[in-house]
Amino acid sequence: MAIQRWRVAVALGAAFSTALLLLPAISMQTNVSDEVYVPSYAANTEVSAADAKRPAAFDPESVSPSTLASIDAEVADHVLADLQAQEAAALKSNAALLTGPVVMPADVDPKSVVGLAYSKIGSAYVFGATGASTFDCSGLTQWVYGQTGVSIPHYTEAQYASGRVVSAADARPGDVVYKPGHVGIYIGGNEMIHAGNEATGVEKSSIWFTPTFLRFGE
Repeated sequence: MAIQRWRVAVALGAAFSTALLLLPAISMQTNVSDEVYVPSYAANTEVSAADAKRPAAFDPESVSPSTLASIDAEVADHVLADLQAQEAAALKSNAALLTGPVVMPADVDPKSVVGLAYSKIGSAYVFGATGASTFDCSGLTQWVYGQTGVSIPHYTEAQYASGRVVSAADARPGDVVYKPGHVGIYIGGNEMIHAGNEATGVEKSSIWFTPTFLRFGE
């Protein structure tokens, strides 16, 4: 019971403090200077508006079990909302880090297939798009090769049908990595640049599948 009293006191103290902070805004909206916001659970425990200004004087023992359950639920809802807001902020921050500038290696020619692919990291994914600011996976590979004067078809299976398959041992940066339904630009070291989906856009990532390597322009 002592723990419950402590929990009620803390919860009500926080709620009443919030109420005090809201008083000026409420007064401005209602034009009634002495109107005081009283939380629902304060009203249920027959605490007057004047007493709501004095949370320390409130006696937790006067709270019925049903009101205690209501307070617990309300506090839990506020805590959950706060945690969800913090999580959303953290995800947004992490996403900003993940999609931040990616440094192109100094030995990569910016006008090469790999260099052009690097230049599009961070672009949005749109199904069917072929550049120059939005792409799907085969639209990115088509656009990159097109900038080097090599024309390849759109769509994954069409690229697989028109490219020359090379072994993994012979693969080199600039080749297209293929699996059924997806393609990307191989940049070496089991990594590629590809237009993944709406969530990732164009990104640099590891190759998580067993690829077929395709070569164009030779």
